[in-house]
Amino acid sequence: MLIDLNKSLRGGLLAGSLFAASLLASFDVLAQTSIPSHTVELRGETPVTIRGRLKGPDKSTKDYVVHVKEGATLSVALKATKASSTHFNILPPNSSEALFVGEMEDKAQWKQQVKLTGNYTVRVYLNRAVARRGAKSDYTLSIASYQ
Repeated sequence: MLIDLNKSLRGGLLAGSLFAASLLASFDVLAQTSIPSHTVELRGETPVTIRGRLKGPDKSTKDYVVHVKEGATLSVALKATKASSTHFNILPPNSSEALFVGEMEDKAQWKQQVKLTGNYTVRVYLNRAVARRGAKSDYTLSIASYQ
């Protein structure tokens, strides 16, 4: 019996790579489900102000869920002690693809008319590298919705 060692090795590496990729994806899903989530009740056009603290690496992300109606404008502003390392994203209803990624836009405020009625998530987080070092950041988040 002749065994092609190169072919066996390639198959083993491929299987190992696929296993590692699925394992990493599982960890990513677990990490996402462990983010603390808070419901924010918006009342009229008056902004809701939330004060909080992020501390890496374990408490470096928090979600705030707000219900917004189609056609309303959602407005979010963030002030933080580590302003260059503290950001927020806006996630639309039933989606993990962000409408706004604060770290990429390098902005601490966002305002946009929404196209869907539903629960929008404002995800406040520390930059990953900063969070790994155990840094903390106190923040003030302002959220409003108006017609």
